[in-house]
Amino acid sequence: PKALDALFGIVKAGGLGAFGKQMLENGDVARGAFAVAYEDAAFLSDDLIHTYLEPLMADEESVQNLTNFLLQNEDNSQNVRIEPKLRELQAPALILWGTDDIFFDVKWAHWLGERLPNARVVEVPGARLFFPEERPAYFASEVRAFWEGVDARTAPRASAVA
Repeated sequence: PKALDALFGIVKAGGLGAFGKQMLENGDVARGAFAVAYEDAAFLSDDLIHTYLEPLMADEESVQNLTNFLLQNEDNSQNVRIEPKLRELQAPALILWGTDDIFFDVKWAHWLGERLPNARVVEVPGARLFFPEERPAYFASEVRAFWEGVDARTAPRASAVA
């Protein structure tokens, strides 16, 4: 996604560890970096920032693992590659997607919903990437309502995408 271009520039230049350290040392830097993923960046307390970033920045191996993960997932091609397997998945699926997510356009929710045979897509108006944290009661109520509507007697017991 275009919104991640700056991050991928840092990653490709080998600066992820230094940037992570800077965010851990200065919560305002982290809030600035994560602000576009939250409706209200003030939600990100220093404790929450440390909870997220400390494991990812714990040592060189952790930083390298995150770097590799990001570089391997720079686009949506992996989703397209597994499309045939998605169509085989019989498990009920709830896709809750924020309409203001600048990283993952809501069109991808519908793309996914059209490929999963038992999917329900719910657009969450005004929500961004981390909306489940900011709206936990709403998130829980949607999940609860979804599962209450699933008939356990007819739902598949197990299904996996390999």
